Amino acid sequence: MKYRVQLIQYFSDAAASAVSQAATARTAGTPFSNGMAGGYQAATTPDTYFETNEQFYYASAVTRRGDLVVRVEAFGTAQMTADTVRDLAKQQWERLA
Repeated sequence: MKYRVQLIQYFSDAAASAVSQAATARTAGTPFSNGMAGGYQAATTPDTYFETNEQFYYASAVTRRGDLVVRVEAFGTAQMTADTVRDLAKQQWERLA
């Protein structure tokens, strides 16, 4: 499994709308609880890489703390649970405290 974690800082007045824009890019799954904005999802069926027959599973989460947006993406040949990607995003979110 390969992971990509992005921390993106926005101007304070644009941060609230930034998480919704980032979320609609590919994360339209389950909303976070416990005061975290955003959501997470994990594919149950594989996608195919562009111009190949290789398949992969995709999972992602997007959340925000203050003016920072956290985006976590995971790619791999095995399916990842939504709980795993949620926990990865939560760990990053807690580190920003």
